[in-house]
Formats: sequence, structure tokens, C-alpha cells
Amino acid sequence: MISSNRQWIATESLAKEKGSDWNCWMLSECVTLAYLKLLEGLAAEIGPKSYRYWPPGVGDSEKISSVSTICCNSFWQEVLQTRYKLYVADDSSSIKGFRPLASEEAIFDTLDDGDSRPIRKVLMGHNLSG
Repeated sequence: MISSNRQWIATESLAKEKGSDWNCWMLSECVTLAYLKLLEGLAAEIGPKSYRYWPPGVGDSEKISSVSTICCNSFWQEVLQTRYKLYVADDSSSIKGFRPLASEEAIFDTLDDGDSRPIRKVLMGHNLSG
């Protein structure tokens, strides 16, 4: 439910506005799932450029509205559990040069480039998920 002047959405349970709990549920559940589906479509179409559309991290959301904070926090809680293919891997056999991956298929390389380079081909060539 939005305010009568359509300027804001009541989201705080202490708010006297009716529907604030409903609004929080809609933002954290429905909007988040719709956004994950949108990101999956972007990953399939534009590959690594889709990361530009990911929301800010939880610590970065202090400067945004409470509505956006609810959506961002819910996104980051859901992103590792989702089956949506949000991650992108290079794939020279694909026409587009990349392929979307679900989180359980992805390998997250957090090493420095110098340390990562020798093992990258080994990791990319093996399905480590089982």
C-alpha cells in the first residue's frame, strides 16, 4: 500500500499506516524474486554486464531509502540460495562467448591474479559440483 500522495510506501511496523507489514512482505519476497528473475534474463542476454544491475551491498545501502534497503537486504540473503542462473562464465563454445550459471555451478576465484592464473584452467575444466 502506498501513501495517498503516492510519495512513499509504509514499511516500518511502528508506522501508523495500515499495510506496512504487507508492504515489507511484498518487497522482501515478491519484488526480490521478480528481480532475481530479471537478473537471470540479463545474465543470459548481456553476460558479465548484468552485474551492473545488482543492488548495492548491505553495508552500502545506508544511503538509500528504507524501501530499497529492504529489497537489497532480501536480495543478498536470497542470492546464494537461488536456483536462478545469475553468474556468468566464459565459454568459447557458446555463440555469445559466455554461459549463465547457478550458484552451485559457479567457482568463485578470490585469489590474487598471480596466484589464481596457474590453477584457473584446471578449475575451469572440471565440474567440481559432483
